[in-house]
Amino acid sequence: MDALRCTKFLIFGMRSDRCREVLTNAVRAIEGVHDARVSLLHARAQVWYRPPCTSADVAWAIIAAGYGIVLASDAPTLAEGEHRERSKNA
Repeated sequence: MDALRCTKFLIFGMRSDRCREVLTNAVRAIEGVHDARVSLLHARAQVWYRPPCTSADVAWAIIAAGYGIVLASDAPTLAEGEHRERSKNA
């Protein structure tokens, strides 16, 4: 199984918790997305996914949902267990 990949995005245009919810659901609906965390306060999204999903697929979903983005980083890949462990501690 391919390792999880993680990409962070800066998000522009979120103004409410409803915006955060819409964006989270749009990203989680992409095939291959394992998890998505969207912060209204910090205007960021962090998305974990596996191929064939790519950061470009996630970016297009964010744009299609009506938000602007800047790619913040492509974090090192994480094994699924590491992601679960980090999620528990977050």
